[in-house]
Amino acid sequence: MLILGFLSSSITISIWYREQFPPFISLFLTSVLSLVFVAFIVFVWFFLSVIKSTSPVTIISPFKTISPKEFTGINVTSALKVPDDCIVVAGARSSHGPFKRNALESDWDAANRLCNKYKLPVIKADTEITQEEKQTKNLIVIGGPMVNELTYEVGQALPICVASITHHGITDKSIFSAPSGEYYPGRNYGVVEVIPSSYNPRKLILLAFGLTREGTEGAVQALIDGGKALAENNKFDSQYPAKIVEIRVEQDKARIQDFRE
Repeated sequence: MLILGFLSSSITISIWYREQFPPFISLFLTSVLSLVFVAFIVFVWFFLSVIKSTSPVTIISPFKTISPKEFTGINVTSALKVPDDCIVVAGARSSHGPFKRNALESDWDAANRLCNKYKLPVIKADTEITQEEKQTKNLIVIGGPMVNELTYEVGQALPICVASITHHGITDKSIFSAPSGEYYPGRNYGVVEVIPSSYNPRKLILLAFGLTREGTEGAVQALIDGGKALAENNKFDSQYPAKIVEIRVEQDKARIQDFRE
């Protein structure tokens, strides 16, 4: 409205110039007025840009701090050491859960590769897992909270989780790390972490997921190829066995590039 008012005033003044002054003077004054108008627009644009660039980032994370004692003696590979006592859980292929989303076939392919690597038992869909199985087994959960109900259910226990991030007035989903305070948007990041089970603290839940298909594939590939790096806890807070995997996508395949945390 301010710009429109300024433009309207400029037009009115230009008409008045033509009525009051010779043509060349009128042209000169109109040109000066036009330059003032352009400078005003540039100033407004710059001012708004500064406001946006300094606007705070709001993070809404489901994570609630867990006592460090609960993580003692475990690391990302802990659940893989007892394959006979675990169940691999991928999101159901049909729409389900609070977000009415289905897991992609790539999640199941990644889960199969993990099972082949560590001789793990048959994969189950999250909709097939019973309460008894949740309480008596270590769980290896593949896929993020949008497609896997178990990832969604244990969200408050995850040091690295999917959170709502608001920046420049735009809200989106992002991976958020409580240990570092950093957030990782986009498809180039995956998460691998292990927590004491929310269903039975004597059991473990190992999770591998990302915001996208590539992120989940990269997280599972990190479990397969990560080696000694997986035995190390988070770089920013060593009480948490939780890792951020940076990946690159080559020919539609996720490749591990680095462990960011």
